[in-house]
Amino acid sequence: MEFFELVEYGNFTIEQMATIYDVSRKMYNLLIAQGQFEAAKRFAGKTVYVANEVLKQIYNAGLERERHCSIFLWQSF
Repeated sequence: MEFFELVEYGNFTIEQMATIYDVSRKMYNLLIAQGQFEAAKRFAGKTVYVANEVLKQIYNAGLERERHCSIFLWQSF
């Protein structure tokens, strides 16, 4: 989970955080497709964290919708 350690301790611009969110979202989708549900659950939870950080700075309806999808997947496993 080194990927998320960088997020928690890094000093990123909003654009960089949005990119990190996008990578994270794609990663948990890939893990689900591969049947790695426990790893996907961890990524979905961290994805919610990243989305919340981005949404604190700017509001984006698409990001808000994706955050809800991440929460749903995170709670479903």
